[in-house]
Amino acid sequence: MTDWGIPDWRDPGAYGDTGQWCKFRWRWEFTRRRDDCRADFEQHAQATYEVYRKRSDQVLQPSQRGFVAEFRGCYEKYGLLSLPNPAISEQPVWVTQFGFVPPHVRLPDRPVLHWHDHNRGGDERYVGFVFNVYENIDLQLKQVRWALEYQQKKLLGKRAVRHRKHPAKWPSYLRVLDARESGASWSEIARSDVLGPNRGRKVAQTARDVWAAANALRFNWPT
Repeated sequence: MTDWGIPDWRDPGAYGDTGQWCKFRWRWEFTRRRDDCRADFEQHAQATYEVYRKRSDQVLQPSQRGFVAEFRGCYEKYGLLSLPNPAISEQPVWVTQFGFVPPHVRLPDRPVLHWHDHNRGGDERYVGFVFNVYENIDLQLKQVRWALEYQQKKLLGKRAVRHRKHPAKWPSYLRVLDARESGASWSEIARSDVLGPNRGRKVAQTARDVWAAANALRFNWPT
């Protein structure tokens, strides 16, 4: 069984100073706990390493910080251009820059933005887009988001809708995910200090609910 570098969930100190983590570190911590992330790295790491070795003898091993596995669809799936080793928590920030598109990657010419949708009679509250089926879908959707945010700020002075983030809960979320991965029962988690004060009143269902919220965050990170 692969050791994925998961701390002892019973000891909050094992996680380090989470108050100093940047947004990329937080997202990486949740992403690296996904089974599909681990499987993708194991599937593509060796092949990527062999390609690197053909270019130079001075290359990182898959087990080292900063090594990344490359494969088609990585950005669309994880928001990363290539995938670091999910067994390593403290990765260099330049390999965990989620959503980063380097300057040499050309954004698509489409969508073509129509500021006044004809079906709405020129109402500036509505914006139409035309997509190019030959271009990268993920990048086009990213451009749509930028355009909509620009129009919201233009009309309202701010974004109209924001994702709610709960960073204060994230340390507990990680510990609950790790507890379940280590085989802890719901009752055991409820009796621990993971769920906060008054843990004597916590029940197994509360632990399940917290795990469900943490699991959802792994696959649907707020932007």
